[in-house]
Amino acid sequence: MTRINSIEIFIVVFMAASWLLGAVLVAKAAKDRGKSFGNYLALGIFTSWVVSLITLTVVRSNEASHHTFCPDCAETIQLANATCASCGRKL
Repeated sequence: MTRINSIEIFIVVFMAASWLLGAVLVAKAAKDRGKSFGNYLALGIFTSWVVSLITLTVVRSNEASHHTFCPDCAETIQLANATCASCGRKL
């Protein structure tokens, strides 16, 4: 039987803390975007914070699906509006 030395314990603790910190940072970014902190924290802890970050980047929010860009002036406009407020182009 081999004895676990302090370097090995430090490496394991450092890796676990890094994993948890990554999950918390991604969850905070999700909260800032209006998504669930707890869901993304759980996703980051149980899968990987990298997977959680990719999911946060790929998934569109409901607010973004109600907006589009004007092809003339590239201004963000609501889909409910028929004309762009900046340049007056009808969509």
